[in-house]
Amino acid sequence: MTGAGYGIFPMVDSPMIALRTLGALDLHASDARDVRAVLRQPKRCALLVYLALAGPERFRRRDTVVALFSPERDEPHARAALRQALSFLRRELGDGIIATRGEKEIGLEPGAVSIDVREFERACQTGSNADAVALYHGDFLDGFFLSDAGQAFEQWVDGQRARLRGMAARAAWAVAETRRAAGDVSGAFEMARRAAGFSPGSESEVARVIAFLDAAGDRAGALAAYDDLVRRIATEFEAEPAPETRALVREIRSRSQAAGPTPTSARPAAPPAVGLPSASETLPIRPIRRSGRALLLVTAGGVLTVGAFVTTLRGHHVAATPRAHSDSTVFIPSDTTLVERAGRRIDPRARTLHIKARYWLSRRGRENLLKAVATFQDALDIEPTYAAAYSGMGVAYAQLGYGGSLRPEDAFPKAKAAASRALELDSTIAEPHATLGSVAMYYAWDWAAADREYRRALALNPAYPTAHESYGLFLAAMGRFDEAQAHERTAGALDPLSLGIQSTTGWVLHYSGKQAEAERQLRIAVRTDSTFPVARLYLGRVLQFNGQLDSALAQFAATGSLRAWVPTVAGEGYVYAQQGRRDQAQAVLDRLAGLSRTQYVTAYAVALVHVALGQTDSAFVWLNKAVDERTHWVLWLNRDRRWDPIRSDARFRAIVRRVKLPD
Repeated sequence: MTGAGYGIFPMVDSPMIALRTLGALDLHASDARDVRAVLRQPKRCALLVYLALAGPERFRRRDTVVALFSPERDEPHARAALRQALSFLRRELGDGIIATRGEKEIGLEPGAVSIDVREFERACQTGSNADAVALYHGDFLDGFFLSDAGQAFEQWVDGQRARLRGMAARAAWAVAETRRAAGDVSGAFEMARRAAGFSPGSESEVARVIAFLDAAGDRAGALAAYDDLVRRIATEFEAEPAPETRALVREIRSRSQAAGPTPTSARPAAPPAVGLPSASETLPIRPIRRSGRALLLVTAGGVLTVGAFVTTLRGHHVAATPRAHSDSTVFIPSDTTLVERAGRRIDPRARTLHIKARYWLSRRGRENLLKAVATFQDALDIEPTYAAAYSGMGVAYAQLGYGGSLRPEDAFPKAKAAASRALELDSTIAEPHATLGSVAMYYAWDWAAADREYRRALALNPAYPTAHESYGLFLAAMGRFDEAQAHERTAGALDPLSLGIQSTTGWVLHYSGKQAEAERQLRIAVRTDSTFPVARLYLGRVLQFNGQLDSALAQFAATGSLRAWVPTVAGEGYVYAQQGRRDQAQAVLDRLAGLSRTQYVTAYAVALVHVALGQTDSAFVWLNKAVDERTHWVLWLNRDRRWDPIRSDARFRAIVRRVKLPD
C-alpha cells in the first residue's frame, strides 16, 4: 500500500481531505490545515461522511438528506439547517469540496475527499485481503451517535456497519485459509479468531472456528473454543449450543479418543471440501433449542457448509426449507449414510448435490435460485426418482415466479410439475403440497385448491414454518385476517430467527389494517438486520400508507439488493407522483420500459404508477394486461390500498371479478 499518515492519500494528486471512519472517526487535510473543528460538530461531520459515500453519481438529493438528518423539523427549518451545515463545511474545509447539481442535489467534488471505506472496498474487490484486514480498524463510525438524528440515519449507519463487517470477516477468513495452506497454523488461527470476532455472539462463526482448528489438526484448540462457547451461552442465554454444533464436537471428541494425543508433526492436513461455498454472511443469533430437527448429513467427508435441516416424520427424513443466515460449518464423517425412505439408500453423489442445491435455494435471489434448479437437476440425473430433489426444484421455481425473475407461465407450471412428481414418488412429504398451494394461489387463482393444499401440508408436518407463513399470506388475501395472523405467529414461534417470516408477519398486519403493529414488527426486523431488503421494502410501504413519504423513499433506497427490483422501482414511482414530482414518476415509467427489454416487468407495476399520476385510462390498459399475463400481484387487488383512487370505477370491479377474488 502507498501513502502516508492514514494510508489513504495517494502519493500524487492527493485529495484535499481524508476521512477515517473505520474505528474512531478522524479527519485530516493533506496540506496540514487544522480541520478538526468539523469533528466537534457531529451532525455536520456525519453529513460529510454521508456525502463521501454517495454512489457513482456522487450526488444525494436534498430532500433525502433533509429526511435523514432533520426528520422532526418542518420543511423550511430543515432546509435552512442543511444550508447552514453546507456553509460550515465550505468554511472549515475550504473551496472545492462541496458540489451542487441544480437546486435539488448536493455532493462532493471529484477527488476532493478520500474515505477509508472506499479503499477498504477496493482491497476486498481486488482480492487484496491482507490489505483489507489491515485497513479495517474497527466498526464503521464506531461509538458515533447523533442524539437528534432520526431513526433513518441510525438505520443507515447500522446497515453500513453490518455490510462492512461482513466484508471484513470474508477477507479475514480468506487470509486465514491462505496462512493455513502455507503451513502457518498459529497465524491462521489468529486470523480465524479475528474473523469470528467480526460477528460477536454468533454461534455459527464459533462453529466455523472449531471446524477450522480441527481441520488444521488442533483438536485441543477446537474443543477449548467449544467449551468457551458453552460457558458463554449458558451464562447469557441459559441455553446450550445448537444440535449441529454439538454433533460436530462429538465427532471431534470421538476421533480424539480413538487416536489419542496427536503429535504436532503428525497432524493431518485439512480434509477435502465437498464443493459448497463457505458461509459469507452471519448474524449474531440468540441460541435457541431446535426441537424436532437434526443435522442433514452427507457422505464424502470434509468440511461442509450446511443450511438445511431435516424433520423426522413418520419414520422418514423430510427436508425443510433452509433459513437464510443459519449456515454452520460442520465436519461430516466419510461413512455417513442417509435413508430417504425406509430401506432405500440414495447415491452419495446425488445427496451431496441435493445439499448444494438447498444451499443455493436458501440464499434466494435470481442467480442463486437458477443455480439451485440446475443443481437439483444434476442430482436427478444421478437419481431420477429422488423425491426430495423434485420437491426442492418445485420450491425454487415457485420462488422464481414469486420474485418476478421468470414470467408466470414459465415458472409456476414448472413448479407444479416438479412438486407433483415429488408426491408421486413420496406422498408423505409436506413441502410439495405447500408448493402446489402457492401455484394455485398465485397462478391458477383456484382458492379452494390453494386452501386444500396448504392444509394438507400442515397436516403432514404441523411444524413446517414456511407452510404456516405462506398460508397466512393466502388467508390475508382472502380477507381472513384473524386466521392469517394466527398462522404467522405460529410460523414465527417455529422459526424465530427467520427475518423473512418476521417481515411477512408485518405485511399481514398491514393488510389487516393494523398499521401501528405492522410498523413495529417491521422495525424489529430492520433492527435485527438493517441490511435485510424485504423488511425495508415492506416498512417503506407501511410508511407510505401512513403519509410519511420522505421516510418511505428512504426505506426504498435502503433495500440494497432489491433496489432495482420491479416492486421497489414501482413503489418509488408511486411516491414521486404522490409528492407531485411528476417528472421523476414519468422517469420511473421510462425505467420500467427499459428494464422490460432485458427482464420480466409485470404490467401491474406500470399500472400502479399510472394510477398515481392520475392517468386512469392508461392504468386500466396496463391492469388488464397484468391479468392477461397472470401476474401473481393481482392477488392483492382488494388489499393494496394504492388502488384506492380507482377502486370505485366499474372497470376496477370488473377486473376483480376476472381474478375471481372474494370481496
